[in-house]
Amino acid sequence: KKQECPMTYKKLSGLSGGNEHLNKKQECPMNQKQEQERPKINITNASPPGSSACLVIKSPQSPKTSSSRPRMKNVNRRGGGGVCPFSGASKFDMSNLNVAELANLGKSTEGKPRKLIQIPDGYRLENTGIQRRSSGSIASINFDFQKRDAAEAEADAATMEGIRSTDPMTPQYRVHMKDIWNKCLGFIGMTGEHFVECLFLRSPDLLQILGDIPAELAYDMFVSMIDLSVRGLDRHSEVIARESYGAAPLRGDVEPPFRTREEGFQQFAYLGVRPRHWKEARAVFCSTMSRVNPYLEEDDEELLAQGIQSCAYRFWTHHVMKPALLAIQEVDDIFESEENRNMLAESFEPLAADKTRAGILFYKKLFHKYPEVLPYFERTDINFLTGDLFDAVELLVSVFNDFEKALPVLRHLGNIHDEKKVPVSAYAAIGDILDATLREALPQYGNGTSEGEALTKVWLALVNRTVLITSRISFVSERLICKAFRWSDQCKEELQWSDAYLTKRKLDIENEVRRRGTYSHTEEEIVHGARVAWRNTSKCVGRISWSTLLVRDRRHVTNLDHMFAECLEHQRLATADGSIKSVVTVFHPRRPGTRMGMRFWNAQFVRFASYESEDGSFMGDIANRAYTDECIAFGWKPPVPRTEFDVLPVVIEDPIAGETKMYKIPEKYQKVSMIAHPKYPGFAKLGLRWCVVPTVTCFTLKLGGLEYGCCPFNGWFMESEISRDLLESGRMNKMEVIADAIGVDPTDEDDFWRERVMLETNKAVMHSFRRDGHSIVDHVTAQMQFLAHDRREKRNGRECPAQWSWVVPPCGGSTMPIWHHEMRDFYVEPQYDYQAEIFAVRKQCDVQEESFFQSANDNLSFEKILLLFASTTGTSEGYAYRAKKMLKPLQVTVANCEEFNPK
Repeated sequence: KKQECPMTYKKLSGLSGGNEHLNKKQECPMNQKQEQERPKINITNASPPGSSACLVIKSPQSPKTSSSRPRMKNVNRRGGGGVCPFSGASKFDMSNLNVAELANLGKSTEGKPRKLIQIPDGYRLENTGIQRRSSGSIASINFDFQKRDAAEAEADAATMEGIRSTDPMTPQYRVHMKDIWNKCLGFIGMTGEHFVECLFLRSPDLLQILGDIPAELAYDMFVSMIDLSVRGLDRHSEVIARESYGAAPLRGDVEPPFRTREEGFQQFAYLGVRPRHWKEARAVFCSTMSRVNPYLEEDDEELLAQGIQSCAYRFWTHHVMKPALLAIQEVDDIFESEENRNMLAESFEPLAADKTRAGILFYKKLFHKYPEVLPYFERTDINFLTGDLFDAVELLVSVFNDFEKALPVLRHLGNIHDEKKVPVSAYAAIGDILDATLREALPQYGNGTSEGEALTKVWLALVNRTVLITSRISFVSERLICKAFRWSDQCKEELQWSDAYLTKRKLDIENEVRRRGTYSHTEEEIVHGARVAWRNTSKCVGRISWSTLLVRDRRHVTNLDHMFAECLEHQRLATADGSIKSVVTVFHPRRPGTRMGMRFWNAQFVRFASYESEDGSFMGDIANRAYTDECIAFGWKPPVPRTEFDVLPVVIEDPIAGETKMYKIPEKYQKVSMIAHPKYPGFAKLGLRWCVVPTVTCFTLKLGGLEYGCCPFNGWFMESEISRDLLESGRMNKMEVIADAIGVDPTDEDDFWRERVMLETNKAVMHSFRRDGHSIVDHVTAQMQFLAHDRREKRNGRECPAQWSWVVPPCGGSTMPIWHHEMRDFYVEPQYDYQAEIFAVRKQCDVQEESFFQSANDNLSFEKILLLFASTTGTSEGYAYRAKKMLKPLQVTVANCEEFNPK
């Protein structure tokens, strides 16, 4: 007998997020005819008495085993596989399906059934350190709130005293701090994520203190607070005239968590962040500024290496910690005072004695001034509503001096409000009317006297703290829904959705977010979103082909072995017929309630190792020095003998599952081109080479409020990119070697030898790639294509974001038309954003706090050396700093003769 679907009038939700409404005559998709091997499904009510409905899907053919699970066919017009969730929390968990079963769900963008790709034998390397690696997982942490005792109060006072004894910031340090932060903004997604995740690993109790705040909101709160503090150092320099980094972009164009520093510090204090957390954050901040900033110059590194005298340490101490601790002290003074608690209880007594009158007064004012909140009340019985209201207030008054005890209740209440779709704006209405009610019901409240003002301050603090904690879940849901709706509106415009489908899609998204804390994209949204993200990437010059990007939807692949196999297939497709195709492979997004989802350790699929010699010199790609060390520590054995172009393995980690695996790339997927010059035979003798496909693995695809941390993406190379990789001192450092090979004197500055080396290297790269039949674009063609792309975008009513220093090629200068092209760099989603290196985050967490503030010269026993220069044009000054660099690690001070005081 056919089962009757309990969702006859409700939506269906699919794995990929597409949904369909059912009318009365439609059957539940669970009853549709399936393949013969599919087991029949019985639906039983497993809800305990008094709880919400919870239905269990069982397979009667194998009731005691979990290996035989029901398979679902596609029922969605736009998405992947569909599953009827019914009402309440279904115990049928899609994550329990094995990879082979998930591979049969839905269809890929190529229009063929998804087939599971097996990893080639012999390419999964032993991961000897997997247990050590999984120890840093923050999937679950047990922490009990403790009321502040005398010892903690004494420690807090000592921390504040330490702030007073720290040297203030000089005008020079203010300028340097603003400059360093401005350089961070170029990679703020990577820098900010590194700071936040490292802080949570070093202070895991913050996860419980902040409660239901997800990763992206924690990021926004901390990054916004730092950004506002830095910009407050000098307001006069914040009037932006031209291309510059504006305020730190939040994770999506959404409502910021706070508008001012003062409001932000108060929020942190209300949530329970303590002085010890800000002290720990200072260590993480100073380390992040010096280690995770690609744009740092030598002067910046010296300033940040001065320990407690560094500009970063002084900035955090005086412009972050001090106002944060003052906010905490103000909250403590209110909520730890017995006098305030007694005053609050006394003022509440007349309200509790006549609840009906006070309740009628409150709700009459509320429904009269804010009638829009009426639909959020299931019942309008005044006695019932009054009882609920004053029970809550009585609880808050009773735990006033130990407010942490109320946190579980407030968060549970927030969950209920979120399920009922109570907007955050409604909380402001409640606070406003409660204030008006207290003014009318309590003669001493807000009467202008000192006692009345003190009572008002205490009540407002209690209400504001309660509202902040209770509304966090709804705030998070509204932010996610806002981003999702904005993306849906964009899809309607660009994909010609009908109004009816848009309305239905938004309804499905909101219901799913309220129920699960997240939602799923349809395959159409994934494909278009991945392409639009490329279109929005301001650092890329080759976006003219954004609409031709091949998008591989592999969200069903969660097994690490199968993920690596899909990466190999990605490489094959990118070079299938010799020419390079732009391809992106999108794996499962970060799950709600988790911090760092699945991701690659390596920044690019094919990378060359870097080794340090006994004399301190480096061999190979210096940018991969840290990753090479991590691979060796993880069990990788470099080839013997070692070379400059040893291909590193690929490491994929799932921190939630505590699983990390390392894989060797098969040689046929390590496509490289040997670099030779058509005129200089000595060029080929250097043995230089470079990979053919630039598959980037350190991107996070941010789409409609969701984050896909594993999304390998490749375009194709511009010849000057490879030349920079070969020549720059932070990469292969072959500038002088190539100069010798082409007969250029690297000591003759009048010969412009660097420009000549760059030009001949460009020629060699172009010649080699074309000789081997690999796609590559020269910088002249690339900049002309970008200008054409910019014109196309304007014709379509879209402004084209572009970062001048990335889009303008490194050679050609003002001879290139793009040099004179005005452009704006702004952040817009969908977006490919750089992510923090997960192994670097974990490694930093193992460092003792004292080492963060140890000056670079603390352990040196050498005498100090003073270098004086007298310079007007800067020539001798340049020589002085070059000499200082050559004299490392000696303690060398460089000073101007006119400014130096020997006394």
